[in-house]
Amino acid sequence: MSLRTPGPLERRFERLLDYVFWCGMEVFLLSLPVTVLLLGAPYPMYVALAASVSLVTCTAGVAAVRGRYLGLDPSGWPRFSDFHSLPFRAGYYGGAVATATFTGVEAALRVGAPWPLAVVSVAVATLALAALPQAFAATRRAARFWTFVG
Repeated sequence: MSLRTPGPLERRFERLLDYVFWCGMEVFLLSLPVTVLLLGAPYPMYVALAASVSLVTCTAGVAAVRGRYLGLDPSGWPRFSDFHSLPFRAGYYGGAVATATFTGVEAALRVGAPWPLAVVSVAVATLALAALPQAFAATRRAARFWTFVG
C-alpha cells in the first residue's frame, strides 16, 4: 500500500496544528508563574475553569495571528526567536490570563451561574491579545528612550 501525498487542505490543517502547538507552548510556559499563583485564589472551581478558557483562547489567538489565519499582519508581534522580548511576553501573557480569569470569575459570581465565565474570559483574553502589538511597540519605544538617556 502506498502513501498518498497530502492535499492542500491537509497541509493547511497540519500547519495550523503546528502553530497551535508552538503558540500553546509559548503561552503556557510564559504564563506559568501566574497560573501557579492562581492555585491559591478563592473559588477554585471557577478559577480553574476561567484560567483554562483564557489559556486556550490566548493560544488560539496567538496561533491564528502568527499563522495569518485571520488576515492580520503579525509583523507587530514579537517573534518566537526574539529573546529580548521574553520578559515582555511573559508579563503580557500572564497579565492577559490573570485579567481574563478574574473578570470571568467575577462575572460568574455576580450572575450566580457559570455560563458567563466562559464568555467574559474569551472576550477579555481576545481584547488583551488585540492590544498586544500596540503595547509591544510602546515598550520598545520606551526602552529605546531609556537606553538613549542612560
